[in-house]
Amino acid sequence: MTMVSPTKTPFGRAGSLGGRSRRLFILPPIALFLFLLVFQLQRSIRSLPPVCPASDSKPARIVSLTLGTDEILLDLVDPRRIRALTYISVLPDYSNIVERARAVSQHMVGSVEEILRLRPDFILASSINHTEKLESLQALGCRVFTVSGFESIAGVRRNVMKVAAALGETGRGLEVVGRMDCVLREADRLRPKGAKKPRVLFAGPNGYSHGSGTTTHDLIVRAGGINAAAGRLSGYGLLSWEEWLTLRPDVILRTSYSPLDPFLVEIFRAKGGKSGPVEVVMPFKLLTSVAPSSVRAVGLLAAKLREAGTRP
Repeated sequence: MTMVSPTKTPFGRAGSLGGRSRRLFILPPIALFLFLLVFQLQRSIRSLPPVCPASDSKPARIVSLTLGTDEILLDLVDPRRIRALTYISVLPDYSNIVERARAVSQHMVGSVEEILRLRPDFILASSINHTEKLESLQALGCRVFTVSGFESIAGVRRNVMKVAAALGETGRGLEVVGRMDCVLREADRLRPKGAKKPRVLFAGPNGYSHGSGTTTHDLIVRAGGINAAAGRLSGYGLLSWEEWLTLRPDVILRTSYSPLDPFLVEIFRAKGGKSGPVEVVMPFKLLTSVAPSSVRAVGLLAAKLREAGTRP
């Protein structure tokens, strides 16, 4: 007897009630269900308020992501326009704005989730923030304004004016810069004229120092000194013990946060006698400031150089 193959249909072989046929008949309802589900989700998402609301008026829900931008922001706007500052802004050992920062209700670490919960209309960041975080916020429609160039007091002044323009507060920005210039003029009066400038070397842990292109370099020069590390180091980095000796500083500058390395003390005493270089200690929060308060460090260092018996 001749065997005849069953006739094929669009759904399989005629008469076949196998699993493949049943799956093909079930797929269209599943696809329809998924389509309707996605459609409904899209409608729901569109009906939600924006994560970061946009506005044509001055920003009124501002979030800052670094200590330096915290200070700039408080100098420019009423605290009621600020939704959050960094948690560092209220730590006395690190911040020059503790009391003013407490007028703002929220102080955060700055995760994406924290920021989005605040629904900011303006996020103030700096180049030290993680690029991925800022890109994620921008992808969600948030307005992110980033500042950079913290290598000098002139850079701080530029950042103040950039942020002021972005916030619609150019007048206040000019006031802040004017106050900075007044402090610098007063600091300049503390510098004796015509005397030899001291060689100042910043000393951090384990041979760490600040060379040219840093706010510390600018601070030393404005206070009437010479940054001894500038010829060996660009930016921030380590100096070998041999380099420390050959630089022959008159003044060792350090912060109140990190004591001078005992080994370094012995090296200088062995090279320069019992006394060695004069040690000048500055408040950590002033020496590391990249905001308007940085100008206060200039006058303080100039005065300390005079007190230490060194004459610029």
